[in-house]
Amino acid sequence: MPEPAKHRFTFELGTPEGTLRANLAIPAEPIRLSDLSRLVMPLDEQIVALGVKKHLPTLGAVSCKKGCDSCCYQLVPISPPEAFMIHDLVAAMPEARQEEVLTRVVDAEAALEAFGLDESTFSGMANDNELRKLLIAWHRQDVACPFLENGQCTAYTSRPSGCREYLVTSPAENCSKLGETVIRRLPVSIRMSLALSRVTARLLGGEPTIFPLTLAIAWAEAHEEEGLRRFDGYMLVNMLLEELSGGIPAEKPS
Repeated sequence: MPEPAKHRFTFELGTPEGTLRANLAIPAEPIRLSDLSRLVMPLDEQIVALGVKKHLPTLGAVSCKKGCDSCCYQLVPISPPEAFMIHDLVAAMPEARQEEVLTRVVDAEAALEAFGLDESTFSGMANDNELRKLLIAWHRQDVACPFLENGQCTAYTSRPSGCREYLVTSPAENCSKLGETVIRRLPVSIRMSLALSRVTARLLGGEPTIFPLTLAIAWAEAHEEEGLRRFDGYMLVNMLLEELSGGIPAEKPS
């Protein structure tokens, strides 16, 4: 079967960390929001790489390493397109594997509910200090991300932007003591999840929404119809660049 036709889209994105010159291979056929999320995750990593380069002289090297998983016990904010992307990942798993993951998802959802959190958790935060207190309190519950298995992320290739953007330059061991010791996070000026959320609101109506990763499967299933809708890929990418602020198309798809 031949590869689906794609258009190459070249653009520049201005960020506080510098100008990112990049290109994306956009499918010629209409795409779903989950496809948009997969399409731009590499772009998010390029944006993060700009930040790493800029802050290296003052903050030092990133200390995150394979096997340190404390951040996988935090509340990770995701957008609707990322929830659809994660749902696709689980749906593509063999049945036995799905059951293992979904069992952990249900357990994590129950823990979240018992703690008094739901999909409005992040939108209800009045300020950053309030959010920080919540993140510390949740971390102390010691509830792992349902995709964490034996210290490794089983959703690594489809992990949301919040995971990709979470990098520290303080000792990796400090992350297990959130709220008790100094943790130097790499500053991130652009949040891909927020931009994806705003694109979704523009397309489907309503307010932009961000919710915990733990609720991704339940949220995607509750919004199945929206997840199946397809849109012009070039239009979606242009909307995303507008939300990221500073996107300047260098040329139309070719």
